[in-house]
Amino acid sequence: MLRRLDHLVYAVADLDVAADDFASRFDLEMVGSGEHDGVGTANVLLSLGSSYLELMTVTDPASPHPLVRRLQVALSERDQLIGFAIEVDDIKTEAARLGTTPIPMSRQGELPGDWYLTGIERAMAGVLPFFIQWQSGRPGSTSRNRLSLVELIGDLTELTSWIGGPVDGLALGDGEPGLRAYLDDGSRI
Repeated sequence: MLRRLDHLVYAVADLDVAADDFASRFDLEMVGSGEHDGVGTANVLLSLGSSYLELMTVTDPASPHPLVRRLQVALSERDQLIGFAIEVDDIKTEAARLGTTPIPMSRQGELPGDWYLTGIERAMAGVLPFFIQWQSGRPGSTSRNRLSLVELIGDLTELTSWIGGPVDGLALGDGEPGLRAYLDDGSRI
């Protein structure tokens, strides 16, 4: 069963400024951008090798979507890393395990795509990953700088139960909830 780090989600107030900053500071290549249909968010995608960094902002502040609410809370403080996705090959099985429902998603723009998410509401309420299964449009790997490690800190029993199995490049720790991500050149995102 596939379980791998798919992408990081970073809340930003200004997509263009953040995309330029991340691309130059971390030597990353933009692989697409667009809007999430019916959600109220827009993004820019930067390659991290086999993973990618999703810079995301709110386009519809009145949207009730949990992702919009999480972005608004984060952006009231600063631009920041707010979550990550684990790619799986059977979203229905993952959703049954978690007691959640798969949600169909799509993106229009330079890199259109379709996928299913599950666990997004609980993930956006704290520091837990959500799960994704791609149907089409998964960003490719082009950058020289790659995602090396994601550290997720929290209640170790809860984290282990939620994640459901080993994920290469993911380190879990017990303690004050937190999320950190590192590139292979040692830079912290």
